Amino acid sequence: WWNSDSIFKERLFTDDAMLYPNGKTPIRGKEGMQKFWFVPSDTITTINTYETKIEEIYGEKNLAYIVGSNELNWSTEKKDKTELKRFVSKGYFIAVYVKRNKQWKILKQSWSGKTDEVK
Repeated sequence: WWNSDSIFKERLFTDDAMLYPNGKTPIRGKEGMQKFWFVPSDTITTINTYETKIEEIYGEKNLAYIVGSNELNWSTEKKDKTELKRFVSKGYFIAVYVKRNKQWKILKQSWSGKTDEVK
């Protein structure tokens, strides 16, 4: 469910959206986001669970935000099946939405947290 088609063709983000990943340089636009999330690799990434807890929602006519926490569990496996690793990331996020052409889209998204390998 989490692939470049679902993120970009379904237009979850505005064309001028920005991501602010934890500890990394901000990323501008859909092309930059696609390069960030979908790096060519010799591994297959599987999202095992993703839980979000919304702490606060605020909105007006054309602007809204959501603040919350999340936990992401995923695994990576070499395509030749020689190595399997599991990870967990827990943190906080804020997402700013704008309403454009009667659709709500993400304009800015920032997250913090810590990722650990699960042994």
